Amino acid sequence: MLKEQLAPNIIKLTLQERQIILLGTAHIFEDSVNQVKEWIENYQPDSVYVELCEARYQALSSHDRWKNLDIIQVIKSGQGFLLLASLLLSGLQKKMGIQLDEEVGEDMLSAIRLSQEKNIPFILADRDLNTTLRRTWQLASFKDKMRILEILFESLFEDETISEEDIKNMLGEGNLYTTMMNELGKSLPAVKRVLIDERNHYIAQKILSGPGKRCLVVIGRGHLEGIVEALEEPSRLPPLETLDNLPQKTSPGHWIGWGILVLFLGLVITGFFKGGSTVALSMIKEWIIINGTGAALGCLLALAHPVTILSSWIIAPITSLNPFVGAGMFLALIETFFHKPRVKDFENLPQDITSFKGFWNNRVTKILLVFVTGSLGSAIGTFVSIPWMSRLLK
Repeated sequence: MLKEQLAPNIIKLTLQERQIILLGTAHIFEDSVNQVKEWIENYQPDSVYVELCEARYQALSSHDRWKNLDIIQVIKSGQGFLLLASLLLSGLQKKMGIQLDEEVGEDMLSAIRLSQEKNIPFILADRDLNTTLRRTWQLASFKDKMRILEILFESLFEDETISEEDIKNMLGEGNLYTTMMNELGKSLPAVKRVLIDERNHYIAQKILSGPGKRCLVVIGRGHLEGIVEALEEPSRLPPLETLDNLPQKTSPGHWIGWGILVLFLGLVITGFFKGGSTVALSMIKEWIIINGTGAALGCLLALAHPVTILSSWIIAPITSLNPFVGAGMFLALIETFFHKPRVKDFENLPQDITSFKGFWNNRVTKILLVFVTGSLGSAIGTFVSIPWMSRLLK
């Protein structure tokens, strides 16, 4: 393999009979768009690879995609955390584009449009965003999941106005999507492999297995070195099937759920034999009050419907003893019944996810917030109530 650095953000690779130009861009800068157009016009590639998956391509090119969102199915399938993280990431990227008065992802879209005009095949080379997020979610601990949401919320809802120069300095190593993935990877080393390294390997594999002898690869600048390194050692790359697989859902959290059920029953039975029905009933009462209060406070934080908040005292104590379902799912479904998303909620979703007020007012995101805060509140209540019940044995 021959490697040639044509510019700080452009690398030329020669692989036997194939010539590959890797062009690193920033998704929201006009300079990147112009550079992409120049390379397609002048280099005349026979194939163009872009750092997009089908889901992100549709997100950038279709303004109506949220109208097809089945929020009830999302909640029932337990993907509330995942969708919320995805919305936060989309909102932050859109917010940056708004502040620069530029279209987010225009470099990738212009590469695709120009390829279509010139009848050049284009390849969506990135791994599906949902697969990346789901692999991250399933491999992350509960603490890591909370940290991911915290980082995204802090970045999206900062009050201070960020100047164009600050944004460009922040994105100096790549586009916003890559920058956010890198920041998450730094804060959470355990999931860096999924967020960054696996995607570099995936894109490299798509290039190696794809068509074309004169290839132009349009990627975020932050991916440039990682993909080049992967292409230099193709024998060490995992197959695409491995990178696309989702890990088994069995996790420590599943066993913790069973452990809580066994611990609860053990405490109540022990309390009954030590102090009779009075102690056992007192334990159950404290379990209901503490667990329900935690979930109710979580729903209150999301400004949920009063019935949803009141339902917390019934749902949370029961679901906390069930390893298969969580309080957040039922609370979100109740919230959906009273605050069913309207057409305008789906239409305004792209704008509402860029602000704190919009996030709490839009019924779609409110339901997701109820799912997350209700789940978190119930979990806190569970771990507080166990030691509180134990003190009655003394």
